[in-house]
Amino acid sequence: MIIVIVAPIFLTWRESNLTNYVSMVQAMDKEVKKWASISSKVFALVQSGLYPWR
Repeated sequence: MIIVIVAPIFLTWRESNLTNYVSMVQAMDKEVKKWASISSKVFALVQSGLYPWR
């Protein structure tokens, strides 16, 4: 997992400017937040489905 994140950093740093790297990080951050919110909603649904008497 760490290698997957580190490898593009070195490639971006060497071949491109810093703005590309920053936008890549922001895009990854957006994806992570999106998936976190989706998974928390799914978890809430599963919890309410498992405990209908609450």
